[in-house]
Amino acid sequence: MCRFWPCAWRLARLAEAHLALGDIDAAVDTAHTAVARMGGVTSARGTSTLNDLRQKLGRRRGVPVVADFLNYTADTA
Repeated sequence: MCRFWPCAWRLARLAEAHLALGDIDAAVDTAHTAVARMGGVTSARGTSTLNDLRQKLGRRRGVPVVADFLNYTADTA
């Protein structure tokens, strides 16, 4: 498993792909992994990637796992 930022970026994009395919559970699970791999990275790219993902997930805010993720990442966005 990779531990570095580029891997986290790819995981965030993978989460978006899962979401586009309608697999919300996989999207949120992958998104959590991406956030964990970012490990406090506060770069512009990291912030932008997380904000993009949060915006896309926000359309499904009514799904409990999505709401939990959005709450969990609210301070990092």
